Amino acid sequence: MRPVISEFSYGYAVTEQLINYLPYKVSAAPTFPSLREEGTDGGYDLKLNFSGMFLFLQFKLAHLMVRRTCYETQEGCFDPPLYRFYLRAPRFSNQHRMLLDLERSGELVFYVAPIFFDASELNNYYLSNTIVHNSIAISPLEIGEIRDDDEHSISYKFGAPVYRFSKPIKIREYFEKSDDFLSIIQNIFKERKKEYTPQNLNAFAQAIKQNVISNYKFDENFQIDSLNKLQDFNPLRQIGYLSRNFFNSEFIVITE
Repeated sequence: MRPVISEFSYGYAVTEQLINYLPYKVSAAPTFPSLREEGTDGGYDLKLNFSGMFLFLQFKLAHLMVRRTCYETQEGCFDPPLYRFYLRAPRFSNQHRMLLDLERSGELVFYVAPIFFDASELNNYYLSNTIVHNSIAISPLEIGEIRDDDEHSISYKFGAPVYRFSKPIKIREYFEKSDDFLSIIQNIFKERKKEYTPQNLNAFAQAIKQNVISNYKFDENFQIDSLNKLQDFNPLRQIGYLSRNFFNSEFIVITE
């Protein structure tokens, strides 16, 4: 059964819960200072010194599988019902490779998908502040390299392993409802937060841009040199733009 919610609605609900319930300052839109603020003394640029961590989230929607004819059941991996989300096939997009490279550089990167598929469930979990608790978060490195051009998907349900298809590969031994993405982020924040300065932010923005130039499958009409114009912007704005437009990911800044 195909999802009947929008990726935007789901991503908004997850992001709002992260902002409201993580015990840190969390900003999903740090990239929109006014031109006046950015150009004045004591303005936006002075906020580029901070202690914190970046979080990149790519939101996916879940398809509900209820028939025993689904390939997860045919392969002996699941009894229905179960959930499935799709990765972009490499023949169309290098998105997964880009996210892998981003995570390998030391950033916190996750695919996040619901363990529900319809609007009534989204509404109920949103109003009870349990959207994150009814979602699964999987890092690109957990999924691993994809070395063919086939369509791949991730299949999961509470109380079962997590598999990558087309050929079944178990990527997590067990997934249960007590897995708490909020706690995971808090624990990682304590271990991996670092000091950011304008210099290392600029260096990271350039690394993100190089990842895009090296891996993204551009439309034949796209002028890659136009990305050089990003150098005129604050590095957080550069990172946010590149993340949303080329990685299809929400860029979140977590600070003390």
